[in-house]
Amino acid sequence: DYQERANGVPDEPEVDYTFADALRDLGDATPARRYSAAHHLANFWDIGDRDDDPQLNRALEAIPVMIDCLERHDEHTVSDAEALAGDLCLFASEGALTLAQANDAKGAMERCLGRARETLQTLEAAFAPIANKAVPERVTMQSQIQDYRSLVEELGDKLGDWDDDLVLASPGGGAGKKGKDKGGKGKK
Repeated sequence: DYQERANGVPDEPEVDYTFADALRDLGDATPARRYSAAHHLANFWDIGDRDDDPQLNRALEAIPVMIDCLERHDEHTVSDAEALAGDLCLFASEGALTLAQANDAKGAMERCLGRARETLQTLEAAFAPIANKAVPERVTMQSQIQDYRSLVEELGDKLGDWDDDLVLASPGGGAGKKGKDKGGKGKK
């Protein structure tokens, strides 16, 4: 904090969150930690050079955790569900999903969207009577409504583009290469 810095106490050094850390945390007992690890693995996979570092393809081990998040998210992990839906779409557009994984992911996204719409409708109905009142739960409910609106919008957009963006994994396994356009054809 400021007083410690003013007194010459150094900040604790930031520790890098590594690929190995994320793989380890993928099996954590805490859902939020698993979901965060899955998102980190997708980021490592996205920015890494999969040709030079085949270890990066272990990030695909996060796919079941991503699907689990979409199936089981709660009010505390709504943002995780939104981020992991985007990560699944990334994997789908890069040819990293098998047909079975793609079907599971799309189904989970559709079910998540349905639950998110129901939750949003319930939250909006509960919020209406207190919308103009100065009560403590108003701020919390507004935040939850915003989270669920964002999730509904994002999932709707992702599912609308799913079939156009999907590139299935090659039969030999492994992730597709970068350089695919929305039609699934190589760039010219």
